[in-house]
Amino acid sequence: MVFFSASEKENNVIYDTFNTDSKSRNLIVVISDIHLGANFSYAEIEDNLEPLKSFLEQIRASCSVKELVIAGDLLDEWFVPATTDTYNGKNQSDFVQQIAATNKTVVDNSIKLYRKEKLR
Repeated sequence: MVFFSASEKENNVIYDTFNTDSKSRNLIVVISDIHLGANFSYAEIEDNLEPLKSFLEQIRASCSVKELVIAGDLLDEWFVPATTDTYNGKNQSDFVQQIAATNKTVVDNSIKLYRKEKLR
């Protein structure tokens, strides 16, 4: 998983790659393979939650981003130890709710991003 800062500082000038000089929203940002897991004891996302949260905040604050496309693998159901009952005796819906609870900051920022677009 790779995250980058959308702004770069060069000669004490900050360039924000998500805000162009264009007067319209014309950028489409594509992400994939986030793999939000249900349990940090085996999920790989834990170290990247804060960078992902910052990334989503940059997208939300941008005046140029038209869409954020999630190309796949947002949730991780596969990276679970073989000895672990993936659903804890429950169903897939409960598992997704657990992923949402475990990754609350990312889910909350995603909801804010979605609502911003809908309010325009």
